[in-house]
Amino acid sequence: MYFKINKGFLQKNTKENLVYLFADFKYSRNLSKKEIISHVFSRLAHYNCNGWICFCPYCRNERLLLVAKRFGGNPRFCMNCGKTSPLHAFDSNTEKTKQLLVLASKMNRKDERATKDVLVQQALITVITGLEVLMREAYSLIYDHHHVVLGKSVFEDIYSRTRNEFLNLGSASRWLRKVTSLDIKRELTNTEYKFLSRMFSARHIIIHNCSIKDRDFLSQTGEPDSELNKTLQLKLPQVRKLISVSKKLIHKINEEMRQTILNCHHDRIRLIYSTWGKMALVDTKVEVKY
Repeated sequence: MYFKINKGFLQKNTKENLVYLFADFKYSRNLSKKEIISHVFSRLAHYNCNGWICFCPYCRNERLLLVAKRFGGNPRFCMNCGKTSPLHAFDSNTEKTKQLLVLASKMNRKDERATKDVLVQQALITVITGLEVLMREAYSLIYDHHHVVLGKSVFEDIYSRTRNEFLNLGSASRWLRKVTSLDIKRELTNTEYKFLSRMFSARHIIIHNCSIKDRDFLSQTGEPDSELNKTLQLKLPQVRKLISVSKKLIHKINEEMRQTILNCHHDRIRLIYSTWGKMALVDTKVEVKY
C-alpha cells in the first residue's frame, strides 16, 4: 500500500519517523522536523520526481520509491512480494466487468437473450466476489496489524479461518465491526444496504441453484412466496448500480485499512525507539544544503 509523499503525509509523522523513513538520506536527529520536510521536498524537486512510501500489509516490507514525473501514474505493486492492494485488485476487476456489460448491452436480438443473461449474471458474480474478497482481506489485514507490530504475521491464518464469514453482507458487517469502527448499515442508505444484501443472495442462487429462487432467497430478500421457483431476472442497470454502491463502501473500508497500517508503522517505530534507543535510528550527521 503506497502513501504519496506530500505535505499532509509528512506532517502526520514525528521527526523520529521521518529520520527512519528517509534513512537513505541519512538525516541527523539534530535537524528539526521542519528542516527535514523542507529538504525532502527539495530533493524531489531537484530530481523532478514524485515520491511514495510503501508499507506492504502482506510482507511488511517498507520502501521509499522515487519515480520521475515524466512516467506519470501511481505505483501498484509491492516491490518485494509483488502483491497489489485490495482496492487496486477490486478496481481492476471492476473495469473488466464493465467490458462484460458493454458486450451484454449490444445483445438485443431474441436469439441473443440467453447469452446476454449469462453475461449479466457473470458480471454480478464478479463484483460480489470481488467485494467479498476485499472485505475478508481487509478484516484479516486490520486484525493482523492490530495484534502484530513486530514479529510473524498472522494474516494467512486469520484469512483462512474466515473463509465462510464474508459470504453474506450481514455476517461481513459483523466481522468488520470487530476490528473497525465501520458500520456498513450506517455507511450506506437503507435502500443501498438492502439492495447490496439482495445482490449477495442473488450470487448464491446463481452459483448454487441455477438462478432459481428458493426458500432461503425469499427469506433473505423478503420477496413473496409467489416468487418461489421463479428464475432470477437481472438487468444491466442493476449491475451498474451494484458497482457504484460497492465502490462507495469499498473506499470507506480502504481508508480504515490505510489508517490501521499507518498506525501500526508508527507503533513499530515507537517500539524500536523505546526498546533499542536512539542508536536504532539513523544517526549519521551530514551537511544539508538548501
